[in-house]
Amino acid sequence: MTDRDHFAAAALTCGMGVLGYEQIVKSCYEMADAMLREREKPIACDTKKPVAWIAFATDGSESSAVYLMQEQAQAAADEWGWSIAPLYCQTQWANG
Repeated sequence: MTDRDHFAAAALTCGMGVLGYEQIVKSCYEMADAMLREREKPIACDTKKPVAWIAFATDGSESSAVYLMQEQAQAAADEWGWSIAPLYCQTQWANG
């Protein structure tokens, strides 16, 4: 099952009984395509302060470690020859 199929199946639960079958199928895949497009967008941490950092191997080994401070992540990355990236960003919720 592809990610597109998975997302479409997840979206399917929202449309059951509301639309006709053909409309449901089309709508689910449109939502799945929108989810895939959104997933490809970079995290907009350039305008928000990251609250966690990941240090990760660039050799394909899937090794990584998470740090709350950029300095800690950078020190680990320097020690192991890894790279770092912001992992989570502060967000402003609509209701608070």
